Amino acid sequence: MRETSTTEADRVVFQIENNGVTQFQVYDSSADGSRWSFETEGPSFRINKNGTGGEEMIIRNRFDGTAGQATLTVNGSVSATNVTFTSSRATKTDLVDVDGAEVLRKLAAVPVHEWSFIDELNGRRHLGPVAEDFNAFQLGGDPRVISLVDASGVALAAIRELYQAVESKQAAIEVLAAENLALRERLERLEVALARLDG
Repeated sequence: MRETSTTEADRVVFQIENNGVTQFQVYDSSADGSRWSFETEGPSFRINKNGTGGEEMIIRNRFDGTAGQATLTVNGSVSATNVTFTSSRATKTDLVDVDGAEVLRKLAAVPVHEWSFIDELNGRRHLGPVAEDFNAFQLGGDPRVISLVDASGVALAAIRELYQAVESKQAAIEVLAAENLALRERLERLEVALARLDG
């Protein structure tokens, strides 16, 4: 398909339209070939490899048709050079300070396992909690998943609390060290004084 106009302009050069689910397929007819389907239904766009019994990738927009709040669901791993999260204060509401000690207490009670995904090839091993245990924080909307935004927030809150605890203990240690030094110097002076009396 080629647009041959010499005038540069935005154009629709390929469109598939149907009254209902609309789908097109890409098929490799060789012996080891596979068939992929691309389909749209309501607010969703799906990419499926036929025969897997699942959906490899889904892009969903909001069901009310307004902009924003789209979701991308991938049934498998995602590789990227970098992933950035929207985190500007301007995008958030109802900000509430957290009790770092309470976050640390909850985190200490969350089991951390080494495990493999049931459907993952090569038995690759991973490390981390399961969503049902992490749900002790009551974050996000689905108790079956762990949001990286929430996991990083919990980790940062716990690290901050540990840092403050270390700083507090370090300050106490420095006070004790100064007191110990003062006592040692006093003892040395007493020993000198006693030696003079004995002499």
